[in-house]
Amino acid sequence: MSGWWMPAGQLKILRRMATGEVLLHDRNKRIFYWESNPKERATVSAKALHNKNHISPELNFNYPAGVVKMNITPTGKNEMGYNRGIHLE
Repeated sequence: MSGWWMPAGQLKILRRMATGEVLLHDRNKRIFYWESNPKERATVSAKALHNKNHISPELNFNYPAGVVKMNITPTGKNEMGYNRGIHLE
């Protein structure tokens, strides 16, 4: 997939997650948001990453019912590698 590029919004989410930021998914409200700033939503790009299996939920009972922590999958890590030359602002 050497000719593939990832949209900037999705790549930003993966890069933030790779640096240790926690992305949460509220299954009841169907939204994705950052643990550090719950008002900052990442729903559209995160939903696309989830549908492409670049991020997946982690079973963790430290959060309220219906809220799960998202992790980068090995496929997501590969995609980040393919897109490492893209500079984002």
